Amino acid sequence: MPAFRYRAIGKDGGPVSGSLEADNRATALRQLVRGGLQPLEVAEAAVAVAGARGGAAAVSKSSKSGGRAGAKEVDASKPVKLKSAELIVFTEELADLLEAGLPLEPALRSMEKRGAGGAIAAVSKRIRESVIEGGSFGAALRRSSPSFDELYCSLAMAGEASGALPSILSRQAKFLAQAAELRAKVVASLIYPAFLVAAAIAVVILFLLVLLPNLTELLADSGAELPLGANLIMEGGDLARQFWWLFVLLVLGVVFYGRWWLSQEKNKPVWDEWRLKAPLVGSLLRTSMQVQFLETLANLTGNGLPLLRALELTRNTFSNRFVRERLAAACESVGDGASFSRALSRAEVFPAEMVDMIAVGEQTGDLPTALRHASRRFDRELSARIQRLTALVQPVIIVVMALIVGTMVYMMVTAIFESLSGLQGPRR
Repeated sequence: MPAFRYRAIGKDGGPVSGSLEADNRATALRQLVRGGLQPLEVAEAAVAVAGARGGAAAVSKSSKSGGRAGAKEVDASKPVKLKSAELIVFTEELADLLEAGLPLEPALRSMEKRGAGGAIAAVSKRIRESVIEGGSFGAALRRSSPSFDELYCSLAMAGEASGALPSILSRQAKFLAQAAELRAKVVASLIYPAFLVAAAIAVVILFLLVLLPNLTELLADSGAELPLGANLIMEGGDLARQFWWLFVLLVLGVVFYGRWWLSQEKNKPVWDEWRLKAPLVGSLLRTSMQVQFLETLANLTGNGLPLLRALELTRNTFSNRFVRERLAAACESVGDGASFSRALSRAEVFPAEMVDMIAVGEQTGDLPTALRHASRRFDRELSARIQRLTALVQPVIIVVMALIVGTMVYMMVTAIFESLSGLQGPRR
């Protein structure tokens, strides 16, 4: 059984340190809380020793535990923005402390003291002060940092209402970590295609600005005419050089119009609906939405909330306005006495197999269990879709760029070959 070193605040308010044995870090936290201590830092003994010997290892472990030695002080008068990694650490640490049995306010105080003046400590302090003043945890998140988006705050409010805040935060930490991992995989898979794109652009520029102008000058001196393909390419290059500013204005106009169109409230549901139907990423967004819906609703109903109230809270966790409108109609149907599965079927945002699994839960009288079974099934499907998407991105970009470069090279080589054939004259 591994040993863990810890620093904590004792019952008398003084510092306490030592070591204990536990199956994992979460169990160690629970043991400390049950003993009346407020954990400040809990680390596996072997990692802690290695961190003391190596500065890099110490920084890595301290950032995971929420405390950073020598962290840069944060200006309390300005909004504190957490980095993606810091947001994951904050969520994981708070979930661990709450699951260990520590109340919200002492858990936030513990994170504040171990933060050593960093962003996590500043955010924890702001949230704790708001909670002490009587505000809800979800409202405190909104006021404390812009890093907590609408989805995060809505999930926190749902967790408060149902008493399932620790499990919801733990699931949100997992979701944030998966999203960060997906972004890292996509970026890594795009490095090689990015070099291909740069090479393709360089080849096109070389042909348009160097090779074809020299070929045109050579043929003009000899009295031969360029073939149609070469003329079209040259005219296109001349047009781009003369009216490049017009293309820039056109692109900027499209960008500004798109931003204005999206700023109109009536257009946002249309955009959100299109995102769910977009090629490649649309299926990923839909499956992620389904897993979020099932897990949130399972937690809320499993903690004793009535179905209608749980459905309203779950609806508020979605930032997609199209889905929120459809779920609002489902809430009205349930409130009017319709069955839950029928209301979801009418909403037309969830697949038939998911509605059938929910209908089985309604018939057996164990809806939370049916929701959890469906959640696990669609979570596996989400993982499979993520793997397929990351595996597909790089080959697709490579093929597209190969077609573009190959087409340009073929047209130019054909033009050169036809021009040289014309210079040689007809054969006898």
